[in-house]
This record gives sequence, C-alpha cells and structure tokens, in this order.
Amino acid sequence: MDWPLVIDRNRTALLTIIVALMASLGLVSGGRLSTLPFFLYRRALLILRPAESAVRRLIMIVAHEMASRGFKLRAARRDGLSEFLVFSRPNPQAGERLPSFNLIDPLKIFGREAPDMDGFYSGENSDTPDKTPVPAASLALRILALRNALENLPKHAKRLARWYEQRDLAYAQNLPHRYSPMRPGPAPASQHRKDHEIDEVLLECHLLAIYAGERHDSS
Repeated sequence: MDWPLVIDRNRTALLTIIVALMASLGLVSGGRLSTLPFFLYRRALLILRPAESAVRRLIMIVAHEMASRGFKLRAARRDGLSEFLVFSRPNPQAGERLPSFNLIDPLKIFGREAPDMDGFYSGENSDTPDKTPVPAASLALRILALRNALENLPKHAKRLARWYEQRDLAYAQNLPHRYSPMRPGPAPASQHRKDHEIDEVLLECHLLAIYAGERHDSS
C-alpha cells in the first residue's frame, strides 16, 4: 500500500472539512468565538467529534509509517494542498493557550448512568432553545488544536511514539497502562449518516489504523 498517498488523501479531506467548519463559524480570518447559537454549537460538534477521532487514527498511521522508515517519512505529495495551508495561524483569545491535541480515545463509561449525549447532538431531550447563545471559546480552541495537528502530523506522530515507549516501559514494570490509543469497538463519534463526508473519512481512517497497527506489530 502507498501509505504516503493514503495519508495525504485523508489529510486533504480532513483539512477541507475543518476549513469549511471554521468558515461557517467565522474562524478562518483570525476570528474569535465567545458564544454561538445552540444549534450552531451542536452542528459544529457533529463534525468536530468524528473529525477528532479521524485525526487520532491518521496520526497513528503516520506514527507506524515513520517507525517503519526509521522516523524518515517520505514527504507527502503537496499537489492541491497549498490552498488549504494559507489560512491564519492559531489565534487563541487573550490569556488562553492552544491545547495539545488529545491523541488518546476517551474510554467508554460502564457501570454508571451517562448523560444522554445522543439527545444533545440531535437536539432532542434538550431544554436549550436553538437560538440561545452558549459559551464557545473552548470549542474554538478544540478546532484550532485539531487544525494544528493536521498541519503538523509528524510532530504529533512522534508524541504518539513517545506514548508507546511509555506504555512498553509501564508493562515491563507491571504498571497499569492503556494498551492502545484506540478504544475497542467503533471509533468515538462514528455515525451511520450518509449526508456528511466526515463519517466516510473516519471509517476509512479507523480501518487503516487497525491495519497499520497489525502490520507494525507483525513486523
């Protein structure tokens, strides 16, 4: 498999989706968010959460490819990417710091009642009127952190490689540690929609990350 081509194709698709999301929220030209109408906030999360899952898996693929090449990943082809690399640099609000992108899937909650997040994302079971302003600064920072990860995949892949090293060290010392950055089962925020490209990208990245991990473990 041509892994650099696979990485570049999914990176391009994800950048396109994130740029469109930022444009819809007014973040492209250094805009800042303090609040959003609830319906826009909810709509942004429906794209952001699966995009975060997809980028985590793309980083895994890059990490495995870098490992197979001794951390010398061949530069991905840039044809058609330049227009997505000219938007403004991350611009967190005053006093705020751009958070590091979270490389690890959140674990599922078992044994206790969890909030009805499906109802929240669909707008059902919610007492918040659609046009009510809700705080959005942390949402903006998550989007900026996601974009930053896509622009710096090798850097975040090396972060993940260090996580693997810490995992192996923990196991050698019989200390508890997550085995994989991916949680078992479907990817977090995976949907069965047919109306948004992000769901197809997430599914492809999820399957490719599993394959890349199995290929790396067997080598």
